[in-house]
Amino acid sequence: MKIGFLIYKWKFVNPKTDSVLRVIRALIANDEEVYIIYQDQLNYDETTAKVFKINGQKIENIYSFFETVFLEEEEIDLNDLSIIVYSNVPPLDTNLIEYLSTLNGPKIINSLRGLNKVRYKDYIEEIFPNGSEYIPNSFYANNEFEAIDHIESNQHQQQWILKPNMGSGGNDVILLNTNKPFWIKELTDYFATQNDIIVVQEFIREVSKGDTRILLLDGEPLGAMKRIPGEIHYLTNCSKGGRAIPHSISETELHICSLVKKQLKRDGIIFAGIDIIGDQLIEVNGLSPGGIGRINYLNNMEVEIPIVKRIMKIGC
Repeated sequence: MKIGFLIYKWKFVNPKTDSVLRVIRALIANDEEVYIIYQDQLNYDETTAKVFKINGQKIENIYSFFETVFLEEEEIDLNDLSIIVYSNVPPLDTNLIEYLSTLNGPKIINSLRGLNKVRYKDYIEEIFPNGSEYIPNSFYANNEFEAIDHIESNQHQQQWILKPNMGSGGNDVILLNTNKPFWIKELTDYFATQNDIIVVQEFIREVSKGDTRILLLDGEPLGAMKRIPGEIHYLTNCSKGGRAIPHSISETELHICSLVKKQLKRDGIIFAGIDIIGDQLIEVNGLSPGGIGRINYLNNMEVEIPIVKRIMKIGC
């Protein structure tokens, strides 16, 4: 089976933590043909593209496998692929979605419908369109005036998280304290640096104890970890100084997973990661769900194995 991965540049792959690398290693071990596709190598008027075939030895150790990998440049018709797996950091280009929809050969993971929806942080509102005790008070502001109006109409809440609707990795996330005298200027200055709808979300104090990242396959939990904030006390992202520790999924978290599962299945989102603080669903990541490396290490697991089995089933 020929499987393409539409991802970031290979030079950014970190064998210690990279999720895609682990899935690729398992596919190579299964004698599948794997190709790397870069968006900047695509011509949206053609289905042929320059890709890079993964050549690597069947080695169980991820570091040793990574050292054996070399990329062989080829030109192929993308319609000859059985599957294209999209895994890249936001934002997701609308033109790319339209291009992928013109391909009649490969199946896309996650589905284009799902990718188009889950690329936005407001996807949690799609899961709970009528609100829920399991999602925080969130508002999606087109400008600073809308954000100020929302904050002033919720004066009981004095701390807010501001983040881009298509952001990722904890980038451009700030904590706004409205009990400070110049909070409006701080908010206005923040909006001036952004070119996106801004999520104005209530600050959840339980973040001091960490958040929970749960990886889901067809809506069912594969594994989880707790991420504890570092110096930036409101950010748990490991790339922002957070640290991962083992975690057993709680009954409340399992219930949230069951609620999320219904929408994920409707939208064809096969593989996703969800982030929970306390008993609140904060985000759903279906573009580049990270955490396989750390969850494997913390729990002595191989999360990629059921993912590969699912990919193979879809491709058959």
